[in-house]
Amino acid sequence: MTSAEVVYFQDSLAKVQYRPLCYIKLKFQTEQGQITTENLKVLIAKQNHHKYKVGSIINIKYDPKNLKNILILGEVML
Repeated sequence: MTSAEVVYFQDSLAKVQYRPLCYIKLKFQTEQGQITTENLKVLIAKQNHHKYKVGSIINIKYDPKNLKNILILGEVML
């Protein structure tokens, strides 16, 4: 598990299964010490949007072999 900083957050105003589709950009440090940013599409309930405001630190899991494979713990990824 790794910590990541939210550097961008936007509610797309589109809904998937009644949950808002959001765009998030995360900045985090890999196990090799490289700092990287990734863009994600995530379904986040409206009442949880405050957890993802810019500057927030969240917990993620990622595949070191494929940095596009990122999971925000507790959220539905697209």
